[in-house]
Amino acid sequence: VIVAILDTGVDPDHPDLKQNMWVNVGEIAGDGKDNDQNGFVDDVNGYDFINEDGSPIPDQDDGVDSDAVSHGTVIAGIIGADGNNGIGISGIALDVQLMSVRILNSFGLGDAVLTRQGVEYAVANGADVINLSFTSFAFDQELRDVIEAAYQAGVVIVAAMGNTETGGIDIDFQPIFPSCFGELAQEDWILGIAATDEQDERAYFSNYGEECTDLS
Repeated sequence: VIVAILDTGVDPDHPDLKQNMWVNVGEIAGDGKDNDQNGFVDDVNGYDFINEDGSPIPDQDDGVDSDAVSHGTVIAGIIGADGNNGIGISGIALDVQLMSVRILNSFGLGDAVLTRQGVEYAVANGADVINLSFTSFAFDQELRDVIEAAYQAGVVIVAAMGNTETGGIDIDFQPIFPSCFGELAQEDWILGIAATDEQDERAYFSNYGEECTDLS
């Protein structure tokens, strides 16, 4: 199963992730050519839409937000850290292919255009699941259409309900996207995910609401 992680990039050399990184077998690493003619050069493990290159890794230059720059790697670990290897943790899916699609910068910021490009890339390159662990209060019809098209193509779409440090927002009264895109259709095609704590109760920071939350 290929899971595309649209985020701040994933560290492909992480000892608990490198065995499960998606590999584009049609591409030759580092030769500066688009070997598989998919429109992207050297996209061996995914693509970086921030820097427009085939190296979708976190940018650790000075001045970055440390929480943001590590976010994609953390998410990748939760999803698919290698299991039974005596290293680190085990992901929810021990045997999975992690496709890194960098659409957020080192401060965790991006936009709808980059997200649309990332979703289209993931679908075109065989993703079975697309993970969207970011939120916005801005509605974008074109992004909604692209995500719905991914769903219609058979891709499972997973989106975060988001976090608010002041205690969480009731999304029934203030919709958040992309998790609420599907609620505006006749068929709910996005899995909206809220967070729980060690007591199996809603985490104090997690946004919530019956309309868009599908799993906690």
